[in-house]
Amino acid sequence: MHSTPLVEYILLTTSALFISINPLAVIPAFLLMTHGDTAATRARIAATAAGTAGLVLAVFAFAGTWILKLFGLSLPAIQIAGSIILLGISLDMVYGRRSTTHVTNEETITAADKESIALMPLAVPMLADPGAISTTFIMQNKAIDLEQKVSFYFCLAAVVIATFVILRLSVHGAKWLGPVGQKMMGRLMGLLLCAMAIQFAINALKQMGIVLNS
Repeated sequence: MHSTPLVEYILLTTSALFISINPLAVIPAFLLMTHGDTAATRARIAATAAGTAGLVLAVFAFAGTWILKLFGLSLPAIQIAGSIILLGISLDMVYGRRSTTHVTNEETITAADKESIALMPLAVPMLADPGAISTTFIMQNKAIDLEQKVSFYFCLAAVVIATFVILRLSVHGAKWLGPVGQKMMGRLMGLLLCAMAIQFAINALKQMGIVLNS
């Protein structure tokens, strides 16, 4: 039996959003940046990061084109800005430095510091990255009627909840890693983030027609 257009749209949208947001790829950075925090603090950071990313994507889905036109911005500009932010964070991780987006004092970590981690870089630009923003544009434009347009936001909410659950459960897996393992994971994640930042910039340049495919 064939599924209805609404069911097909929901399945396609949910899978596309989950793949583009990709919470699994954020797990190493989340664990590193919240190392030493209590379970309650980590849960709060995970909830804030997932919720903020979802809110950003919802806003762009609703009024993204208008926002870009209002400020005279383009999606490649957002990609390049995100790449610069990620590059700075990734270099701190590769060299084992304490990122200023992580803490401002080695002994005293305030609630504001932790909220800043959740907002940047976890929510933006790691979860709500330019790829995820592009996906929200595409999937929202694929909606052919009001029913599908409304269902888009339910799909986004489901992915946001799944993202929180995945980040929250990842804390239990971190208990198997010792200090050395966590340092190695942090440097490896820093290298991957550095490559991700460069890829963001390359994608932006390609969209601008500056970099040609080989």
